[in-house]
Amino acid sequence: MEQTVSKKPSLARNTIFYLIFSVLNALFPFLMSLYVARILQSDSIGTVSYALNIVTYFSIFAFVGIPTYGMREVAKCKDDKEALNKLFSELFIINTITTTIALGLYIGLVFIVPNFHGEHLELYLFCAILIALNYFNVSWLYEGFEKFGLNAIINIITKLIAFVCLVLFVKSEEHQIIYAILSVVGLSGYYLVSFFFFPKFARFTFKGLTFNRHLKPIIFLVVVNLAIEIYSLLDITMIGAIMTDSKSPVTYYKYAHQIQKTLLMVVNALTMVIVPRLSKLYKEEKYEEYNALIYRTLTMILILSIPMVIGIIFTSDQLVVWIYGDEYIACSNILKILCANIVISPIGYLLGSRVCLTAVKEKFMPIAVGAGALVNIGLNVLFIHLLGAEGAAIASVCSEVCVLVVYLIFSHKYFKLKWRWINLLKVLISLVVMTGYLLVIYLFVSHPVLKIILEIVGAIIIYFSVLVIIREDMLFSSFKKIFHIKSKEEVKADE
Repeated sequence: MEQTVSKKPSLARNTIFYLIFSVLNALFPFLMSLYVARILQSDSIGTVSYALNIVTYFSIFAFVGIPTYGMREVAKCKDDKEALNKLFSELFIINTITTTIALGLYIGLVFIVPNFHGEHLELYLFCAILIALNYFNVSWLYEGFEKFGLNAIINIITKLIAFVCLVLFVKSEEHQIIYAILSVVGLSGYYLVSFFFFPKFARFTFKGLTFNRHLKPIIFLVVVNLAIEIYSLLDITMIGAIMTDSKSPVTYYKYAHQIQKTLLMVVNALTMVIVPRLSKLYKEEKYEEYNALIYRTLTMILILSIPMVIGIIFTSDQLVVWIYGDEYIACSNILKILCANIVISPIGYLLGSRVCLTAVKEKFMPIAVGAGALVNIGLNVLFIHLLGAEGAAIASVCSEVCVLVVYLIFSHKYFKLKWRWINLLKVLISLVVMTGYLLVIYLFVSHPVLKIILEIVGAIIIYFSVLVIIREDMLFSSFKKIFHIKSKEEVKADE
């Protein structure tokens, strides 16, 4: 049997590349919005956002969980060229079939639903490119070989080109469709570029293909992905469907959500990078170290996320106007509500999905997220009619609480936390000092630019300085390592 020899890549390097890839996917829509907010009207941006929101449902069905499943299966057989070629060919054919079905269903929907084939028919048809690009999605092949750098580099180049083209070609309200096309290219254009590299890793074959073995895990992952993605897409879908007079509320919600999502990505990065170590510790039955790692990560989540929420409450009015302009001040209250998810979501992500994955209890994940989606739908119907986009934000927070509670019900027996209340008290003291500072700036500084600079920069410095001064364990130990500070005991030991 022909074998291929693969050099084991650096875990740290892969982690960095994965974080770059993830952060780029979160930041790209945010960066595009900074530009178009001052070029297009909020109603036009909302129309494009709603069209992209609808087409995303079909793109989720198109890739049917293959990115996750394919990466795992490629990693298992990457040293067996024959098995690898067979796997690649099977998954590629499945992906082609499901993408064709999704594309056909979407185009059929566009011509059946009056709201889609009216004045915006051209926009909705161009958005179908997002589905069509999935024909070329073989990124899972490179990830199975742990070539995260390849995906990250192609992603950076593609998004950079899309952003440059946005600045060059989107100059007025008439360029709405160009904005939509460049949004699609920025989101998934790297599929097309990366496709040309697959012959270096695998070859296409029709010999001895079997598809049945993939159906059960793929169907499960379809359910998981749909539950997760539909849950995150529902708010914009329902705002657009219920508030039909204007698509501006879609824009307000989207822009507030983008700020929240960017901050959330920073906090969630903590839980992304610990999964391999958590899995190893759990497999080796080193439960004390496993629980200690969960506790340290949870503490860091609280240290980072709570001051972010307090900061947003004080700064959102100026921040939204500074980023998007006066026209988008309506985003501010939505952001103040959504920022609660910066605390709630990472806790659920850590104590729920991360614990379920390491304990091999993935079956609980679609139940938790599905429950959140049902709560979201019910509350959206009620609150959007009463409160508009702000109602959708309230429904989103309630849904995240529901997901967290369901996750804890399923996962609490797989971890045990030993709280060190003195550490939580130190965090609370730092938060009180920071809040006092923000309150003073809020009341006594009137210049908008100076105010927001003092609020953001000053609050960060004061908060972390207090944590270090009162010696919060994890932060103080990190501070000592950075500046090579030794304790009295370590100095005596050196002597």
